[in-house]
Amino acid sequence: MSEIPSVVDVCPHCHQRTALEGKAKVVKAKGGDNYHEPYWVEHWELRQCVSCGQPILRETLFVDIDEGDASEKTLFPTPTRGSMAGIPESVAKAYEAARSVQSIEPNAYAVLVGRLLEAIAVEQGLGG
Repeated sequence: MSEIPSVVDVCPHCHQRTALEGKAKVVKAKGGDNYHEPYWVEHWELRQCVSCGQPILRETLFVDIDEGDASEKTLFPTPTRGSMAGIPESVAKAYEAARSVQSIEPNAYAVLVGRLLEAIAVEQGLGG
């Protein structure tokens, strides 16, 4: 079995730009028996964040490899950005800023949580 190389990307758990170690991969090809039938390759990768240790499962689908069409999505953890729908932009930005430093700098995290609370208070008309 060949080694799966690490990649540098943003971890969907801890939101840090860090190395994601390759742990396992599965590749499945289908189709392409004749000229008019598309060729599909499904590629799943299991990775582990070196910062927080959490797993990430990603799927990439290649259609007609010669044309370079590919779509990639994270299967686990499921994206949570959609849950921010309906939240004011200032509150969402303050929340994301706090989350981005949570696991690396506790003091900065505390300050940014304070700013998040201020943003919520302003949105609720309570002042800052």
